[in-house]
Amino acid sequence: MRMIAMETLSHNPVKSTTGSAGYRRALRCVAGRMALGAFALLIAVGAGCSTARNRESPSNIVGNLRFRDSDTEARFSRTYRSGSLYQDFRTALLVDAIAMDLEYRRGYVSMMRKTYLLSDGDTAAMWKQQEQDFDSSMALLVFVYGGDNRPVPLGEQVSPWKVLLQDDDGQLLTPGTIERLRPENSTFQYLSLYFYGLDRWSQAFKISFPKLNKVVLRQAVGKKPIELVVTGLPGTVRLVWQDPRVFYGPTEGVPAAGARPRPER
Repeated sequence: MRMIAMETLSHNPVKSTTGSAGYRRALRCVAGRMALGAFALLIAVGAGCSTARNRESPSNIVGNLRFRDSDTEARFSRTYRSGSLYQDFRTALLVDAIAMDLEYRRGYVSMMRKTYLLSDGDTAAMWKQQEQDFDSSMALLVFVYGGDNRPVPLGEQVSPWKVLLQDDDGQLLTPGTIERLRPENSTFQYLSLYFYGLDRWSQAFKISFPKLNKVVLRQAVGKKPIELVVTGLPGTVRLVWQDPRVFYGPTEGVPAAGARPRPER
């Protein structure tokens, strides 16, 4: 029986492990391999925990999409946010969002002008449309992945996920419109200049929320950050923009929240 046990422990069919010295060497070999395996498992689990913690951050700039270069990262630092939701280390939801501020819209119109050789008149008309959209709504480009390519039917009557926007006054807004974007859409072509990974997203949306144009009306902008909320039974992803000017534009001359209006003379 002892010989059978020792032969089972041996990893070399040519070399016999008979004798107590061979038996001890075999045991040390097995113990070393088990320790090495346990150490490797510990590293893998630790790396998984670290990844989950990093990607749960609502303002994680190293997110699900990847910037093509550092200049792009700087350009989108005000408008791009990424968040993740995990269940038992399995992906439940990944969300990327880009606020369509005035700078984004200028770049988009410039790209369209160069690509399609637009006339000055056509360019001016396109820019006017972008300005009107910015004045009337808080619009975002939202990219979602449900894990294992599960569908995330935002905006449909039956959907496990609901999307909301908490504005600078702390009010929760429901979307005015949710438009599904396809890879052949010009928005994809524009963003592909700056991001890797667009082609792996199964679903992308332009989501617009109603906005009171406080800058034009000279009303105070609220003190709260603006948050995109994607929530469902598995949990909630919140993406936060601390600076309301991303959605309102320059606020010079607009009274601060809580300030009393000056009497007219």
